[in-house]
Amino acid sequence: MPFCPECKYEYVTGVGECSDCKVTLVDRLEDEAGSPETEYKWKKLETQPGVVYTEMLKEVLEERGIPCVLQPGNTSWLAAKGTSTVGANPHLLVPEERHEECMRIITELFGK
Repeated sequence: MPFCPECKYEYVTGVGECSDCKVTLVDRLEDEAGSPETEYKWKKLETQPGVVYTEMLKEVLEERGIPCVLQPGNTSWLAAKGTSTVGANPHLLVPEERHEECMRIITELFGK
């Protein structure tokens, strides 16, 4: 699946440009050192109430050094930044070995 090198969103195969950043998608993301990102076995976190919550969680996870990838729930979510659009919520993927840690962070942030 292709990724946006700017916002790190993951797109479905066949999409060639990030609809937000207007840049060409890449096959792999690179870390700050410029080498290919370590291959992880990704695990999906529970879907949050909306895009805003998911983006906030992604920011917190990245601040704590947890790699994560935002995968759109469908192609229409980019136009809907609310908290209740049906089917518009993206999925946040994290390394499987850090999933439980992420679940604790979700509870800490959102009280779930």
